[in-house]
Amino acid sequence: MGLWLLFFSSFTSATILPGSSEILLTAMLVEGSWSYWQLFVMATSGNVLGSILTFYMGYFIHAKKPIDFSVNKHYQRVHDVIQRWGWSSLLFSWLPIIGDIFCLLAGWLRVNPLLAFIAITFGKSIRYAILIWFMSAVS
Repeated sequence: MGLWLLFFSSFTSATILPGSSEILLTAMLVEGSWSYWQLFVMATSGNVLGSILTFYMGYFIHAKKPIDFSVNKHYQRVHDVIQRWGWSSLLFSWLPIIGDIFCLLAGWLRVNPLLAFIAITFGKSIRYAILIWFMSAVS
C-alpha cells in the first residue's frame, strides 16, 4: 500500500490537485521499509504521469478555451520561456507550482509530445534522485 500511496501522491502533486510527494517520500525513506530504487521509481513515474496528464489537458483545452495571459503575470512569463526555449523549458517542470503551469502551457502551445515527455522525465528524475540522495546522506 505504501508504494502505491507514494505513486498517487506524486501523481496528484504534478496535476492541479494538491499533493505532497516530497514529504511522503522523506517519511518513507526515514522508515526504511523500501529500497531507494523502489521509492525513486514510484515517485518519479507517478509525477511524470501526472505531468503528462496536465500537458494533455493543455493540449486538448487549446481548441476549446483560449488562455488570457494578461490575467496572470506568471502565465505570461512561463509562456515567454516556452516560446523561446520550446520543449527544453520542460526541464523546469519539477519546480513546485510553476512546473504545473509549464506542463499545461506547453500542451496548450502544442509542444512536441515526445520531446516534452523526455524533458519532463529527465527533470522529475533528477529532482527525486537529488532528494533521495540528500535524505540518505543526512540520515
